[in-house]
Amino acid sequence: MRAYPRLVIASIFATTLFACVHRPARPESSRPHDDEQSYRVYSAILASYPNAQTLLIGDSTSGGFSPGSDACDEFSRPLCANDSIALAWSDFVQKRLVKVEVTRKFQQSLGVRLERDAPKPEATCNSPDVLVFSRVGFDPSRTYAIVTVEEITGRGPYPGCGFVTWSTGIFRRSGSEWKYFGGGGISIT
Repeated sequence: MRAYPRLVIASIFATTLFACVHRPARPESSRPHDDEQSYRVYSAILASYPNAQTLLIGDSTSGGFSPGSDACDEFSRPLCANDSIALAWSDFVQKRLVKVEVTRKFQQSLGVRLERDAPKPEATCNSPDVLVFSRVGFDPSRTYAIVTVEEITGRGPYPGCGFVTWSTGIFRRSGSEWKYFGGGGISIT
């Protein structure tokens, strides 16, 4: 008789522990991603590419960088000492979990093409480069922004035919312009 309550408590504990440790991926949102400031950050990134008009932009956001529990320290200790950047990082970590559709709200002079609007490229090493943005994390005042950009060159397999790079950057707003503030990246060739 005494084993039964212990079994119930152990079952509840195990179920709770499993739910906390095993978080299923959040579903992709069907609503388009239309936050104006996010597109200003994306446009600032694209403006730095000399070949922006030849790039394709992914049709939805990516999951971005997958941080651990102390992500801001892993990412960049000196930059995250700034409370606003730490808050932007927390927002980024939450937003990256839900993919959203990318719309055509980029700065028009950049001539951005979405993947869905371009002819389907051949699966070769010379396929057009594709940039896939994560959702943008902001501090409450929207002075700092954090975003990951995945650049895919060639159609794989990697290594051999192309490469993939991921860069997570911090941007700072000055007036209405977003400028690169810091960050880093990795590549797989």
